[in-house]
Amino acid sequence: MVIVAAINFQEIFVTWLQGRETPVQLNTIQGVILFGSLAGVYAFLLRVLSRLAFSSFHLMRDAEEREQLTYLYLSLTNEAEIDKESRDIVLQALFSRSETGLLAQEHGPTMPGASEMLRSTLRGRGQ
Repeated sequence: MVIVAAINFQEIFVTWLQGRETPVQLNTIQGVILFGSLAGVYAFLLRVLSRLAFSSFHLMRDAEEREQLTYLYLSLTNEAEIDKESRDIVLQALFSRSETGLLAQEHGPTMPGASEMLRSTLRGRGQ
């Protein structure tokens, strides 16, 4: 079916390029519907391909960050004794889910923010 559609499109396109009258024109309802359908399919494919490309870029960046976190964790464990909180933060970041961006409701675990870290530090001091 795709081959038949491609052959028909080629015939209509060549006829249009040669300046002859085509069987489908934009001043007819059939031509407007056909043009709208083709434009819609093109826009949909463009959207899908752009989402896949951005998802791939995002996952590539995430993998690079995890690689650096692995080096950080290995250097911290090699050089000195690492406290449990720092170890947990690095391990949580290393083994958390990666968000692809393809699903609208996809949310991975969040890292503690600056306010949460300040509260835990103040609690640790006993204030």
